Amino acid sequence: MKKELKGIGAAPGVGWGTAYLVDARLVFPPRHIPAHQAGKEVERFERAISLAQKEFGTLTKDRRRIGAEAEGLVDFEKWILEDRALNNAVADRIKKERLSAFWAYWEETEKTSKALEASQNSYIHDRSSDLRGVVRHVLNLLSPEASQPPALPEQAILVARHLSPLDLFRYPAERLFGIVLAEGGVTSHLVLCAASIGLPVAVIGEQIEEIEAGKELFVDGDKGEAVVSPGEGERRAYQKFLAVKSKRVQERLVWAKRKGETKDGDRVWVLANLQTVEEWKEAKASGAEGVGLFRSEFLAAGGSGFPLPETQREAYIDILSKVSPLEVTVRTFDFGAEKILGQESEENPALGLRGIRLLLQYPAILKSQLAVLAEAAPTGRLKVMLPMVGSLEEFYSAQKILSGAKKKIPLGIMVELPSAALLAEEFARAVDFFSIGTNDLIQYTLGVDRSNPKVAEYYEPFHPAVLRMLAGVAQAGKKHKKPVAVCGQMAAHPWGIFFFVGLGIRELSVPVSALVETKKTLARIDSRQAVRGVERILELSTAGEIKTLLKKVFPKGAL
Repeated sequence: MKKELKGIGAAPGVGWGTAYLVDARLVFPPRHIPAHQAGKEVERFERAISLAQKEFGTLTKDRRRIGAEAEGLVDFEKWILEDRALNNAVADRIKKERLSAFWAYWEETEKTSKALEASQNSYIHDRSSDLRGVVRHVLNLLSPEASQPPALPEQAILVARHLSPLDLFRYPAERLFGIVLAEGGVTSHLVLCAASIGLPVAVIGEQIEEIEAGKELFVDGDKGEAVVSPGEGERRAYQKFLAVKSKRVQERLVWAKRKGETKDGDRVWVLANLQTVEEWKEAKASGAEGVGLFRSEFLAAGGSGFPLPETQREAYIDILSKVSPLEVTVRTFDFGAEKILGQESEENPALGLRGIRLLLQYPAILKSQLAVLAEAAPTGRLKVMLPMVGSLEEFYSAQKILSGAKKKIPLGIMVELPSAALLAEEFARAVDFFSIGTNDLIQYTLGVDRSNPKVAEYYEPFHPAVLRMLAGVAQAGKKHKKPVAVCGQMAAHPWGIFFFVGLGIRELSVPVSALVETKKTLARIDSRQAVRGVERILELSTAGEIKTLLKKVFPKGAL
């Protein structure tokens, strides 16, 4: 019987195959062990960790299989497995409390998982899913030997509460056709790795319990849907997807060579969002015209504290030299105190000490990063932007730190707080450029956590309040002749692209996987029609009215 399970789309595309329940391998042993077995239990735990590390080492050697967009992200998993303090704590609990290795490891790691999960910073929140994925892998190694995994189907859809990249790449890539998760955000390492190799991912919460092993399963990573025992409609959708996917491979070769421009010839720069230097190779092959967002915090993905100046310098020089003569915009560190300083997660970190607030409260961190950026600047065309700026005072403080640099470096801000958007006129007189982070701007404007399935329907990019804020920033930039870019997910949405063109925005920074489609969408847009469409859109009062109008004025942009 056909059963539709709706959730959140995490990685695009559709897949068809047989449900393979990864968590079915997990067998729970007794909680306590006899006192005389404690020594051997510690040894068993250490062997499991050692085996996981060896498997990890094999995985990370095969960089081509991991994919350009996922390179470097697995450092977080490596750090977990090599965390001496964690492993020592587990061993101590085995000896002192006579806990089995399975339960000692689960309880110790669950403390950290819950702290990460409580964060409203999407980057930090999604690390909880990554951590639990690694933990689940180790727990499988600590389960009774009878818990051998069933054979992987020829065409498998992985179904699990949590997965790590380590789990994903242990399976033959040619047999994987999609993933269904109970938990996981769009920036989790697993999702980024899956997207990099073309696997669709849907996150459906507790409905995952309704999927039985061996059942035929369809997954739609765009709609965030899993369909058990799919019908003819899903089969047609899958066949269409395969045909489109094949066509896109050929199209990429053509579109990658074209510059970004509208149907009537208006130039729009299509830039790439990068986590790692290694991603530039794929971005360049896909036609990137520069880097609109280099997330410097990913340089710290594998350890505690901010990365050493030497590590930063090497990365900045590397990316600037490879992208030159095109521009690279580096965002200063954007994470919370728990990441840099090892502090406990705040009760509501999304509204707490993160981004520029943290960097100004601990200015040595910002001074160090800006100094290294200034040293690397002569290598190429560098721009620096500050995250989560909400006041002019914050910007001026950072600007003062950078003022000592020998080479003039353009300094801009991420517009992701409503306060910054509302003060766009004042900011435009001070900054060198704007880059709008639509993901957070929508979240903060509407008070919605997009990674929470219970309120996902309220996360509405085309809410009139959001669009009017975007228009205000664009108008301020135009008036004061300051460039305005967009680097959030709306920059890759066809209707979003239409809207931004109509606002006069001429820089869109998108994920590597969206570069070609963004150029194709631009080529279907008449900029004069977009201007007229935006004028009408900004007069409307509801998202429903706006979407109805968009369907009329840009029907090719409907998803």
